[in-house]
Amino acid sequence: MNQCPNISKYNGILFDRDGTLFDSNDVMSIADEELICSLGATLRQSIQDEWANFYRNYTGNDGISLVWAAHLIDTYNLKSLTANEYLEHRSNILNERIRKLPYKDNADKFLIALRDMSIQLAIVTLGDDASMNLYRQNEKVNATAPIDFIFGNNIVTSDLVKRNGLRQKPEPDPNLLALKMLGLMPEECLIFEDSLIGLISAQRAGIDICITYDSHSNKDREALKQGTPYHISNFGEMLNDLLY
Repeated sequence: MNQCPNISKYNGILFDRDGTLFDSNDVMSIADEELICSLGATLRQSIQDEWANFYRNYTGNDGISLVWAAHLIDTYNLKSLTANEYLEHRSNILNERIRKLPYKDNADKFLIALRDMSIQLAIVTLGDDASMNLYRQNEKVNATAPIDFIFGNNIVTSDLVKRNGLRQKPEPDPNLLALKMLGLMPEECLIFEDSLIGLISAQRAGIDICITYDSHSNKDREALKQGTPYHISNFGEMLNDLLY
């Protein structure tokens, strides 16, 4: 049974982006599949499964997009491309889709409610600056809960982590950097995450965590259940607790 955290306990709330606020993992997997097939390679398994296996074992300190691109180039023998070239080709497929991707169900309403409660909010993502800008330009996002309106400058990307000489998730550094931005201590905050990497990062930072359901983390479902008492399937569960 899902259990929601008591939001009134917290002064700040952090959000992972992909898989937590947005169903973006599927969109990215589709873009990878289209590109790989267009380059003449044959998929060995669904890219969704490939990504899930890769992501759950990611421990690098380089940007995850570049590491993922290098992985696919090696796996599918796309040696004519560099990782940067692969990502450039993929962006031609991906960008317009990301610009039109809505929030997960009720996530925008939940964000607005939290802002109205004067709770400090931040995004902590393994995504880079360029991908974050796509969400800033997203028509559906801007029509409901614009990124800059909700989060202001409190956004930690993989590029920002690297510029500060810090380590990426699953290390605690990105979350601790977000806390520094907010001027809060770990015990004052909650983080919403969808993955085992996110769970480990939050635990290492000493921050309470609530897991949001995402199909890409199904293989880690039992570990996620063991890692925190707080789990939701939909942000509507949290919204109901705030409103009633």
